[in-house]
Amino acid sequence: MPRAVLLFRLVVRPMLRDRLRAALTVAAVALGVAVIVAVDLAGEASMGSFRSSLESLQGSASYEITQVGGIPEAVYGDLARLEEPLAFSPRVEGFALLPGTGEEVALFGVDLVGDTTLRELGSPPRPGTSDLSELIDGPSVWLAAGLGVSLGLSPGDPLPVVAGDRRMDLEVRGLVEPSQGGRAGRFLLMDVALAQRLLARAGRLDRIYVHAPPGDGRDWTARLVPRLPPAAALRPAGTRTEDNRRMLRAFRWNLRMMSYATILVGAFLIYNTVTAYVVRRRQQIGIVRAVGASRAMVRAAFLIEGAVFGAVGAAAGLVLGRVLAAGAVQAVGGTVSALYVSGAPGEVAFGPGAAAVGVAAGVGTALLSAWRPAREAAGVAPTEAMSPLRLDARADTGGRRSAVTALVLAALAAGGCLVPPVGRIPVGGYLALVLLAAACAALSPRLSAAALALAGRLLAPSLGVVAKLAARGLAASLGRTSVIVAAMTVAAGLVVSMGVTVGSFRETVDDWLQSRLQADFYVSPVGEGGRGAGSTMAEEVAARLAAAPGVADVGRFRTYPVRYGETPATLGLADVALYDRYAGIEFLEGPGPAAVWRELAAGASVIASELFSYRHDVHPGDTV
Repeated sequence: MPRAVLLFRLVVRPMLRDRLRAALTVAAVALGVAVIVAVDLAGEASMGSFRSSLESLQGSASYEITQVGGIPEAVYGDLARLEEPLAFSPRVEGFALLPGTGEEVALFGVDLVGDTTLRELGSPPRPGTSDLSELIDGPSVWLAAGLGVSLGLSPGDPLPVVAGDRRMDLEVRGLVEPSQGGRAGRFLLMDVALAQRLLARAGRLDRIYVHAPPGDGRDWTARLVPRLPPAAALRPAGTRTEDNRRMLRAFRWNLRMMSYATILVGAFLIYNTVTAYVVRRRQQIGIVRAVGASRAMVRAAFLIEGAVFGAVGAAAGLVLGRVLAAGAVQAVGGTVSALYVSGAPGEVAFGPGAAAVGVAAGVGTALLSAWRPAREAAGVAPTEAMSPLRLDARADTGGRRSAVTALVLAALAAGGCLVPPVGRIPVGGYLALVLLAAACAALSPRLSAAALALAGRLLAPSLGVVAKLAARGLAASLGRTSVIVAAMTVAAGLVVSMGVTVGSFRETVDDWLQSRLQADFYVSPVGEGGRGAGSTMAEEVAARLAAAPGVADVGRFRTYPVRYGETPATLGLADVALYDRYAGIEFLEGPGPAAVWRELAAGASVIASELFSYRHDVHPGDTV
């Protein structure tokens, strides 16, 4: 009972009296929690749904065989004749546009006749003897069940698709529900021969999966590699998916850290609010200490106050975060689709995990922020009850010690920026963010005192005694003033940093468009935004464009996804002569542009991007 009375007098009653301050503090926490929850929900929806549809068709494969430009289909025949307990699954992969909806979906060609692993799809299309010719030669397609339901299609319905620069009218033969489909269930499935015709890859396969017997732990590399072309690569199944996951994981961590930074503002406001309450209630604290309340009871009371701010703010932030997530998932999904893996964002699922993260962020931040004011309140002696200004005067400029502390923290932050990423996650950069915020907090009292003194002198001629009184009043409560300044510093820093980042990116893109891309029009095929080896156009398209009136030049460009060492990279192929005529690429190392283009035209030479050079320590004259 005494504890309840103490809690009511020191916490509940003052909060009810000062509702505006309490509401602003709760709102700050709620906003920070809402951003954290929204980013977490949006990231979960996007990253989960962008799991490649290929993964659901991979099944229990142990290895995957790939080759830049495609694997000759004769290799599949050689492998199938091996007298080993292995099963092989050929794949042709691409993207197709559904003209009716404008949606791009994954397209897969499989061996409907010879691939015995198709049973892992759950409802595989297995042809009978009578319809074998129609199944393989006819324009038949199977739809993932989720895609078929959303399009309202059933067996026998027509489905026009566009792949690359080709259009084909297909007949829906059925719906497939992958047994491992998860949320990656929007794709088209057809016979490998039809997929090769549609994607213009006659005689080529994009991937061959190797299935070892269940429980077989043998390494089949030595047996398989001699059967493969020199340019082919044999890797554990899921290598490409794992590469995407690592990139997506790093991207998601960046979003998380930016969202966590927003709650720092709420932390400063909670600290300031609880400190103000401690100052105002010094007499009450002294009285309850005089009648027997222990230091632990007083400290617990103010910690509970901070926890209340955090809990109420977290509750409001969870609701607001769920609302913001609906819009955030579109922005996050668009970025992921453009830069990493193509697909459609999934549904926002508000589960216990997201709620736990929001509550932990709100309540945890509130408790940490309230700890120091609560400790100071617990240190108030009963004899100090008649000294209402003494506690507030403890927060001075910190003198030289605060400046040294801020300098050390800033130096540590600079060192953190030089720490290499850990698993593609810039841990040092995240630590630098926290250290810089701490440096601002340490230096805030000293800078606030200097700024108030200067403001008083500068404003005195125009505002007279009002300016001096305002400056001295703020300086008298420097402990709270400096905290507000620190909070505004962090908030302004976040806004400025985001503005500089976005502005720099826009300027980079604008500079690239103005000085690097010299063409007036750009034509790209359907599929994955026109990227990758899966999106091609016929040579006749370039020839027809070159013959069009008013066209001076036509340049062709193509990219292939490759691996250099253990990391993914991109191999680009271009008309070198065209780049020689239309200067625009800036070379940071090596001979002049004219010499570079001559060497490239002669063959056996490449240009390395600045990022590739930095990551792999490659320079002019090296061999790759």
